[in-house]
Amino acid sequence: MWQRAIEVLSEAQHHGLEPGIITFTACIAACSSSRHWVHAMSLLHDMQHRGLQPDVMAVTSVMGSALRGKQWRRSLDLFTDMQTKCMQPGVVAFATAVSACRQGQQPQMAKLLKAQITLEIYNASISECVRNYRWRQALSFFFEMQTQRFVPDTATYSYSILACEKGELWRYALHLLRRSFDLASPASSASCAAVMNATVHANLWSRALILCREMQDLGVILDLPIYRAALNACESGSQWALGIDLVNTCTQKMLNLDNEMYKSALKACRASRKWESALQILRTMWRCGVVPSVSSYGAALVAYAEQSKPDLFFWLLEDMAQKRLAIDLTAYGFLMECEQRGFTSNEAALLRTSTDDEWTQCNLGAAGAHAEVMCLMVHGLTDRACRALGESEVQSKLKSTLRAACGGG
Repeated sequence: MWQRAIEVLSEAQHHGLEPGIITFTACIAACSSSRHWVHAMSLLHDMQHRGLQPDVMAVTSVMGSALRGKQWRRSLDLFTDMQTKCMQPGVVAFATAVSACRQGQQPQMAKLLKAQITLEIYNASISECVRNYRWRQALSFFFEMQTQRFVPDTATYSYSILACEKGELWRYALHLLRRSFDLASPASSASCAAVMNATVHANLWSRALILCREMQDLGVILDLPIYRAALNACESGSQWALGIDLVNTCTQKMLNLDNEMYKSALKACRASRKWESALQILRTMWRCGVVPSVSSYGAALVAYAEQSKPDLFFWLLEDMAQKRLAIDLTAYGFLMECEQRGFTSNEAALLRTSTDDEWTQCNLGAAGAHAEVMCLMVHGLTDRACRALGESEVQSKLKSTLRAACGGG
């Protein structure tokens, strides 16, 4: 594996590509895990020669490789160099340096290094692991620090809860959140939201909403992360009424909801077949100056389609066309269904709007691998709807655009 990593790096350089820090770090990790400390050290020096500053992860990886190669002095030199350059070594770097001291029979130095490890260093290491999706290692640091008699603080609990969220360990995340409330400064609202998200991922949406109420009773200020998690729970549990209440509450608090939050509420309405409520949410978005995304429109479109509301459905499609938003295959599928139900006038009205070459190309491009399928579907729509209404000019223009977009098909 390490040979292939170096080959790829060499090929990139041969073709004039300049490898970045991430590429070098990945190659160093491959060499280090294969116990090829010489290659790992060479790559580290190559980085520095190119003016790239290796991060703590890269240097620590080379330290470990050197140690496994019985090069304890080199490992300690790298650790010292890290501190000289004002880089903050993590727990793994300190542990590697201590092991290097023991390998070189330097017990006093090992003792001094162990004394330098602080709670802040553990917190920084846990945070780094969470950022890099190494949630297992993050939690191992959390357990290890307590064996070293460090007492977790607010930051420790917050980072560890985020690790539990990534690992979908909702029970332990909830346990840590409750423990954090024993502190003078409990975990942040982001931690509460992380626990709620973990329960939603476990299909326990009702528990997430209960937790939201508990946090409010405990005096936690409900902010955007918590409301986002609550709306995710509403979507999962099809709780359309609560979803609308949450949207209205956020609006009253002047909190800026994003498209994903609105989409969660729209999906809850769709699952509950509440098309009127979907329209209410869309109006709230427009009133707050939020332009619905394609997926937000899509959630409302499906709600209208399932409730046989062709007027609202086509009104939204026309609004999407005016905003140059790409329509997905779900919408085109419903167009065919409307045609079968005799709603050809609505369909033709949309087709008139859709004769803009740029917009039609946009829709076909957004379809990706389904472009040919969409071509066939829309060809059929234009044939039947336009012929029925005598819209020969519209039909001719759309067919021409579709042929060009599909490569002359």
